[in-house]
Amino acid sequence: MAAVGQQQQTNPSSRRAPTTQFAPKSGRKPGRSADDISVDPRECRVWPGNQRAAYHLNELSCEDLIDSFRTSGLQHTPAFARLRKANDGTCYEIIAGRRRLWAASWVREHHRPDFELRVKLLDITDEEASWLTDSENRDRDDVSDYERALFYVGVMKSGYYESQRNMANRYNMDEKRLSEYFLLAEIPSQIVNAFAKWSDLKIYHSSRLQKLLNALPSSDRVIKRATLLHLEQEERRLAGRPLMSGAQVYRALLEAGRKSAGGGRGPICEFKYDDRTHLRIKACTPNGITMVVPQGNGASIDEMVRSFRACLKQYYKQ
Repeated sequence: MAAVGQQQQTNPSSRRAPTTQFAPKSGRKPGRSADDISVDPRECRVWPGNQRAAYHLNELSCEDLIDSFRTSGLQHTPAFARLRKANDGTCYEIIAGRRRLWAASWVREHHRPDFELRVKLLDITDEEASWLTDSENRDRDDVSDYERALFYVGVMKSGYYESQRNMANRYNMDEKRLSEYFLLAEIPSQIVNAFAKWSDLKIYHSSRLQKLLNALPSSDRVIKRATLLHLEQEERRLAGRPLMSGAQVYRALLEAGRKSAGGGRGPICEFKYDDRTHLRIKACTPNGITMVVPQGNGASIDEMVRSFRACLKQYYKQ
């Protein structure tokens, strides 16, 4: 079966050509004077500056759009695009509407071979395109704080604005709030991976986590704890068990940082099952690893073995 969104060369000349070019002034919302047309999803590609990440687009996350497209045969809200041909055979660059493109591609591949993506064609600059994709997604709950943080950093690095203040004004955002997004984007990948999904990592996590990461004694402990939390999440996922919530991961990271800062002698990390500790790493030295297995902890032998393997991956030096 072909991959969803697979691209192939087509001749778009049969499509209705745009009759209106729209170049909005700074601060205006583009789209009111644009052409509204229907195109083959295979003729589309996503603009690299699009805010939404592609990693979590799947049949489940796009279920509402897929059901709507299948039952009604219509796409009520168009995507925004620019007419720009590329060497890969695509002609339309999706500025806002990546999820709509994914769902339309899926429906076309699996149910309706004639299904087309509805788009509004715009003639706008990259700066205006950045503003538009943020405007379209600002109130959407399915775009995570972390996705927005990475997007805002990319916009700032693009050189569109002379300062952070200018960018905040353009995006109608408090400058302090924008700074918090920048902090969130700097969170190390080990910590990001400790959360079950990006949406669990919140903007209000950034300040306290960065304070711990900026202090050398606590930074190492937080990174180690995050790595083990990621391994535990993977073990839970493979075993079909509920993943740790964002709040649980956040608390565990803060606890690791506090223990380090206070010089406490608590365990390096703990593996839990139904909130009951079944494996505790007490120490890791060049001479060996000290582990404690509490009796009657409720975990099965298989889960104990998985936790033990996760411990060895992190601490055992061959």
